Amino acid sequence: MKEAKITPENAKFLEGMRLAVRRLIEQARRNDEEIVISRNGQPVRVKAREL
Repeated sequence: MKEAKITPENAKFLEGMRLAVRRLIEQARRNDEEIVISRNGQPVRVKAREL
């Protein structure tokens, strides 16, 4: 599989997505909520404080 080139636009988009996920996890921790993530292709509920 070819490695994708990361253009400045793609890098900016990826950084924005990382920031959004980070904020989501922080908010879920504050509210003691669960987040659904994928492990081995299966959806799994995890307490945000465990991440």
